[in-house]
Amino acid sequence: SPQPGPSAFWPAWTSLGPSGGAAVLAASATTLADSRAEVFAVRKVPAGPVATAFGDYGTLWHRWQQTADSTQWSGWESLGMPNGTPVSAPTVAENHDGRLELFAQASDGLVWHRALRAANDPTSWSPWAPLHPTGPQRGAQDFGVARDADGKLVMIGTGQGSYLLRHTAQTTAGASTWTPWSPLATVPGHSIPEEIWLSHPAVGFNQAGLIETFVIARDTGQLYYLQATASGQLTLGPQAFPQP
Repeated sequence: SPQPGPSAFWPAWTSLGPSGGAAVLAASATTLADSRAEVFAVRKVPAGPVATAFGDYGTLWHRWQQTADSTQWSGWESLGMPNGTPVSAPTVAENHDGRLELFAQASDGLVWHRALRAANDPTSWSPWAPLHPTGPQRGAQDFGVARDADGKLVMIGTGQGSYLLRHTAQTTAGASTWTPWSPLATVPGHSIPEEIWLSHPAVGFNQAGLIETFVIARDTGQLYYLQATASGQLTLGPQAFPQP
């Protein structure tokens, strides 16, 4: 529900309705290059597998504002499933030219992505394509994406039963091709019974355009961060924040 003004009270909630006639399990939102909001939602696949990170896997749907700041929205449209494989809640990032790029982990273990061909056209998505496998694991368990100072999108991910962070990046700014996954840093921690040892990485960039990553070690609840020293160069020693 849009805010009427900078300091006004929020109006009543307005339903955007179920995606494809089914309940929404997870959602994320972003802004197109022309300032229209776009929302993405996962619709459950009956008897589908259960994700360990974001909730149930399913089919991906989206809808968008007809004009910026409007209360009028398009109908829900399906973005489907990559190779017929259900996906988790998506992560969305903006390329250097304003085109959105969408990332989702699928139940096949791979991270899949697709990008807008035109920055202001929410119907111009490219086909789904998989990122490289990470090695022993096919994809990242959890991941975050941000754009570095060179305009390339960088993904930082975690894996099951590991404190190792891995990363991959576009080969050039806006490219559809990505580098192979490579080790980035190991967060201090001890073995625990749970499969997931690190939280979902929060990835962003600072005023200098350098990537910063934040992650929590689940054994201690300690928050760690990594900061790039130069574009494309991330430090190899996670630093701990004091406990709040």
